[in-house]
Amino acid sequence: MATNFYYVGGSVPLDAPSYIKREADDIFYNYLKNGQYCYVLNSRQMGKSSLWVQTQKRLKEDNIDCAIIDLSGLGKNISEDIWYRVLFEQLVKRFDLSIRGKEQTWWDERAYKSAINRLDEFVEEILLKEVSRPIVICFDEIDSVLSLNFSTDDFFAWLRSCHEERPHNRDYQRLTFCMLGVAAVSNFIPDNNRNPFNIGQDIRLSGFTLKDARKLAEGLQDKVIAPQRVLEEVIEWTGGQPFLTQKICHLISTSRPGFGKESPATPINVGDFIQSQVISNWVSQDSPEHITTIHNRLLNKRVTGRRMLKLYQEILRNGEITDDGSPDQIELRLTGLVVQDRQKLKVYNKIYRNVFNETWVTTELNKIPPYIEKYEVWLNSGEDATKILFDQDLAEALTWSENQDINESEKRFLEL
Repeated sequence: MATNFYYVGGSVPLDAPSYIKREADDIFYNYLKNGQYCYVLNSRQMGKSSLWVQTQKRLKEDNIDCAIIDLSGLGKNISEDIWYRVLFEQLVKRFDLSIRGKEQTWWDERAYKSAINRLDEFVEEILLKEVSRPIVICFDEIDSVLSLNFSTDDFFAWLRSCHEERPHNRDYQRLTFCMLGVAAVSNFIPDNNRNPFNIGQDIRLSGFTLKDARKLAEGLQDKVIAPQRVLEEVIEWTGGQPFLTQKICHLISTSRPGFGKESPATPINVGDFIQSQVISNWVSQDSPEHITTIHNRLLNKRVTGRRMLKLYQEILRNGEITDDGSPDQIELRLTGLVVQDRQKLKVYNKIYRNVFNETWVTTELNKIPPYIEKYEVWLNSGEDATKILFDQDLAEALTWSENQDINESEKRFLEL
């Protein structure tokens, strides 16, 4: 969805007048320019890819070679060897290296080596030898590797090894990596027997502040009587969430042609507009998808979904909770529904609070068995009889299941 001013959905093009520069822009650029590994990990539609587009332009102006690899495009249900080979081929293509057109031969000649060792040899012997300028490689959709059918611990360990090679091989001082995605650093090397992924700068990408976003009012000129006031009210509802802010400004600008001239006596009520155009019947109006994305990430898995809903319910009731960095809190933050503010977690904005209200939470919680976590443990244990429910847990489970349509496996679990 694009207009001459606002751009909603996907990366904002370089020449888009509505791109909003934030504090993270200069921080990200300066770290990468100085050879620091970086990661921008946040919920979807916060502007990560757009940030890279703008940063890449600045880096190229500094004579730094850049490449972005969308890891979600490498494939999902493929073998480890093929995944690394496709990554290798993408790098050969991006940097137009001498072995282009002969990638398969080069790769197959080293079949006696592991895939990660072949990638390592390629980087050291070809990429760093043929490209003499500083290099920044950006891995987008880094979270996509977490669902592959093989462990990618070796991949992240290799990234770390490239960094550790810098004191011993000056060529590696020219090689910098950055990662974008919906993940937590703790996801990268979950094996407790290996060193954690403990390198790189965490770039915090926050929403728009009113000061940042002032130029968005330009797209409302001749559409509303007081563009700046309307923008302020939009941000009051969106909390500065980038996608929502741009989308609502776009909706206002396209739904009220010539408004300022036609009816100056009836200024727009931003709250009513958002209620009718975004919140009410949000399922049918959520295009491009945004609220649906949050909804699906919350409820995608019943076990973690129930825990996140309970956390979110607590936030709704108390206004905020202390951010303790627990895995469940991190997962909740990655949905985009809540945001960290001064070591507290709170609902990101008024729109989310209206859509995902207490009634909605109660309804969704009632759909998930209160025993779901223990049921999954029992199921994964091969239906171990020592993993069944007792006492109060059993009583609660039986009460809940009275009017529910549960599967045969769950019935057996409760009967036991």
